[in-house]
Amino acid sequence: MSFSEDFRRIQREISRLASDMERFLESFEPWVRPVIRGRERSIKEPLVDIYEAEDKYLVIVEIPGVPKDKLILNASEDMLEIRGEVRPVDVKGARLISKEIIHRAYNRTIRLPDKIKPEETKARYQDGILVVELPKAEVPKKVSIKIE
Repeated sequence: MSFSEDFRRIQREISRLASDMERFLESFEPWVRPVIRGRERSIKEPLVDIYEAEDKYLVIVEIPGVPKDKLILNASEDMLEIRGEVRPVDVKGARLISKEIIHRAYNRTIRLPDKIKPEETKARYQDGILVVELPKAEVPKKVSIKIE
């Protein structure tokens, strides 16, 4: 294994451990969560699946509760950034009895294994699932150079 493969493996493991810890914290009763985190507003990395096809990457993101117009996607030649926010519903004329829904922001930056064409990226969002298609950039062909 090369250094970069080792680094990617370690990076994936750290990401998995962070997700496991987040799920563990979420298993506590809702009234305990803000106390554990020290805040009511939570920033969460949405869960993603990444697929590679011959000519593109597909990133499937679970990001429930975020209205389509509140999702922000940014792509560069080797990165995809996903941001969104769930705002609490403002209820007037009623007293809150129980609070389980928290104000949550989602933020995730994904480094892709190869360069992509960010200007040709497409995305669709339905029922809390975001699907992003990222066309791969063409790899320059090897060229022989004549020495004079």
